[in-house]
Amino acid sequence: MFLQVPCEVKLADGERGGLDIISSETPEEGGAPLLTDMDSLERSVLAVQEMLDGVAAYVAAVQNGEIEPNNAIGRFLMDTVESIPRIDPAAFEKMFNSHLQDLLMVVYLANLTRTQLSIAQRLHSLV
Repeated sequence: MFLQVPCEVKLADGERGGLDIISSETPEEGGAPLLTDMDSLERSVLAVQEMLDGVAAYVAAVQNGEIEPNNAIGRFLMDTVESIPRIDPAAFEKMFNSHLQDLLMVVYLANLTRTQLSIAQRLHSLV
């Protein structure tokens, strides 16, 4: 006889990505594929976009009078919007491109190192 025990998974925001990778494993593949940085970024942006769509739908429903307004949710949304730093679009684009260039350089150096190690192994096996 099996009795289901209620449980709750608590995790920090930083652990959510790892848990998502582990939980996305399918039995046919035998393992969970690791996402590249761009795939991970795309996944995160899509998740944020879905959350924003939900918030926008809630706000529209409150404005149309379909849903009773909740002051606690309104205050939470206001605090959340106010906590977002105001950045000039040009400065944001410059900062984003700078970080993207850094990321591309790290990827290039990792590939270069991998190639150098491969060449060294082949040379070593010839000797």
